[in-house]
Amino acid sequence: MVYKSICDQANAELVKVDTKEKQNYIQLISANLPVPQLCVQGTDTIDLQQQWTFDDGTLMTYFNWNQNKPLGGRGNIGIVITLNFTWFDVAGVIPKLTCVFICQK
Repeated sequence: MVYKSICDQANAELVKVDTKEKQNYIQLISANLPVPQLCVQGTDTIDLQQQWTFDDGTLMTYFNWNQNKPLGGRGNIGIVITLNFTWFDVAGVIPKLTCVFICQK
């Protein structure tokens, strides 16, 4: 994915939203963005347990899913700014998804 390689080139990584505090910070700094989606780290496993991990393989423990919850199957996480910053499972459509991203060091 293009945004991950851009973060890599900056010696950084795509932002991890791993706490409520970081979720609140992301909301604060991205509230006025012109694009309604924000792409963040998070990939689910292929198995039925639907375990979500960060890029380094660490299990995710904090989530802020919207009312539809994750769709299932292998996907990535995006945050919908226009839906009160709730999360959605983009289920493999990220290459076609227009989103903003934040790199963290």
